[in-house]
Amino acid sequence: MANSIITTAGLALFADAAATGKTIAIDKMIFADVPGLDVSQTPDPAQGLPAGIVCRTEIDRSAKIDDRTIVYSKTLAATVGDFYINWIGLYSTSESTLVAVCCVPRHKKYATSEFEAGNTLYKNFALSFANAAALTGITIAPEAWQMQGEYALKEHTHTIPQVTGLQAALDGKENAGAVAEHNASGVAHWELFRGKISKPETGSAGQYLKLNPDGTCSWSDIDCVPVGTIFPFASAQPPAGAYLLNGQTIANCQTLYPQFWTWLSAEATAGRVRTVADNAAFESELTAKGNCGAFVLNAGGTAGAVRLPSVTAGFIMGGTASQTGTTEAAGLPNITGAFGGDKLTDYATGWGTGAFTAETFNDTSAGGGSSGKNTRYAFSAANSNSIYGASSTVQPPAVRFAYCIKVYNATSALSEQDAAQLASLMQLKADTGLSNLTEDGEAKIKGVFTPPTSTDLNTVDAFNGFARFPSGMIMQWGESLIQNKETTFDIVFPVTFPNRCFTVVVGTKIGGNVAADSYGATDKLIQMVKATTSGATFFQQGFESNSNWIKGCWIAIGN
Repeated sequence: MANSIITTAGLALFADAAATGKTIAIDKMIFADVPGLDVSQTPDPAQGLPAGIVCRTEIDRSAKIDDRTIVYSKTLAATVGDFYINWIGLYSTSESTLVAVCCVPRHKKYATSEFEAGNTLYKNFALSFANAAALTGITIAPEAWQMQGEYALKEHTHTIPQVTGLQAALDGKENAGAVAEHNASGVAHWELFRGKISKPETGSAGQYLKLNPDGTCSWSDIDCVPVGTIFPFASAQPPAGAYLLNGQTIANCQTLYPQFWTWLSAEATAGRVRTVADNAAFESELTAKGNCGAFVLNAGGTAGAVRLPSVTAGFIMGGTASQTGTTEAAGLPNITGAFGGDKLTDYATGWGTGAFTAETFNDTSAGGGSSGKNTRYAFSAANSNSIYGASSTVQPPAVRFAYCIKVYNATSALSEQDAAQLASLMQLKADTGLSNLTEDGEAKIKGVFTPPTSTDLNTVDAFNGFARFPSGMIMQWGESLIQNKETTFDIVFPVTFPNRCFTVVVGTKIGGNVAADSYGATDKLIQMVKATTSGATFFQQGFESNSNWIKGCWIAIGN
């Protein structure tokens, strides 16, 4: 009698796989010690998992002997045991099916103990039936050890009429290609849903068909990211539907983004989102801590306006529910150290601790006697901790990206999508009051015109300044005091011309002695020698006099 069989459930599984084109994954080998098992009898094909299972384990290797024969192998190492084996099963976890069974003479698997080495068992279970390799997806050739001592189902085949219910299961089935073609059709199974889908029967672009709890279906918007989600973004320009967390105010938030307004209002009322009373409280926290994690509802006294948190100078860190939205100020550990002694001598060099160090130096004027040796104490926080001096603030290794918050997420008409995109684009533009300029932007605005810094004409460079024009032209001017003698002298422009200096015009201011609030004689002449992008050299005719000065006035033009 045969001592191994493919179970009825296994045969049905392979038959279905042949009809549908599916592959069967067999991943477990199960060992049991079944009480009263007669291994001389053919195992029952209708059986399931038996009582007396002693080991469930993953299959180590599966291999293809030929197109109709496959082998599964498991090594039971010397560390496994102790138990007896008389029943071996192949199992598919994904299908929850016992596929094949082999009954063997009862033998012991024992593990290594302190005084006895354990045995190692190599269990090979072969299956042979039509298209076995294809139906299991096994393509790897076996190793030599897998062909020895296997419990093989040699030429174990069944015709279709021999398998109960197999022909009936195959009747009416389409081939795999026809099934795939049917499922790819846009109207496949549509009639099953028609009548359950609420109007409109055709959804908008980006919507999906949602099954409701009552069994009906409806078209629904895809909410990939919930409103209120805070996230870093790789670009300085936030994506459509998101705003930068830079403390800006959405003036008409309630109208533009009702979903976000409803969510934020409800969360604030429930105490799950932090808010502050007004912009003054917001600015106070921003000034004190550099960031503000709170929202302002009805910001600036405008109904429906929302001021967003400002997270431009720090990090978002974890916290408890009660800490949500709170702001942490920068901080460093305390710096400590001490020094002391009954005298400051050359021997005091080891008396400093922590951030203090003692060192000797030679200076006879410091009271050190003829040797000049003294002790002074130096302070360096880096001696206490190497992080000091590495940055002007508390700075761990970091990469800067802008934080954003999602305020709009639903698919909508094109006009609304355009509005969301426009709102995103406008966040990097200067407002009419220039209140949202960056430091770089402020520097550029301030650099357009620099007024004189003083009205004191006796102060050198008091009237130096420059102006930039939209065309790219730059005009610079200045006054310089020059000793009344024949000499050359240099001036430095307030700003360097980025491209070139076209010309410099220079002259003198009429007058006499500086002390008398006048500047030289009328017959003195100043001439330009050369000009660069950063300054100019002038030649001055004059008398040898240390008491008289000339005031030179100049204008430079460039781009």
